[in-house]
Amino acid sequence: MIVLGGWLLMMPTTRERPDGRFEVADKPVSQWEQFRAFDTAKECEATLAGVNSTDPSPADHRPGPFATDYEAHRAASRSGRCVPAEHVYPPTGTAQKKPN
Repeated sequence: MIVLGGWLLMMPTTRERPDGRFEVADKPVSQWEQFRAFDTAKECEATLAGVNSTDPSPADHRPGPFATDYEAHRAASRSGRCVPAEHVYPPTGTAQKKPN
């Protein structure tokens, strides 16, 4: 995906542990899952606030491990972040000018 400017709502990934329980993976934000893309930070933050208000149960706030992947994903959504697209998709190369 090529993104020029804008903001991304990123969510941490989850993983299964050797004991069969689930946890939120400890990875840099640039390796999280892209949930949605937005033109402005304001739009992104509003969506993040909506995601976090849909099921504010106490289980969403505990650090894990979790019995199910669903519980781990709910906890991960609490850690979602809005970041500039360039943070995840850094520009490559330099812009080339067209000859006159």
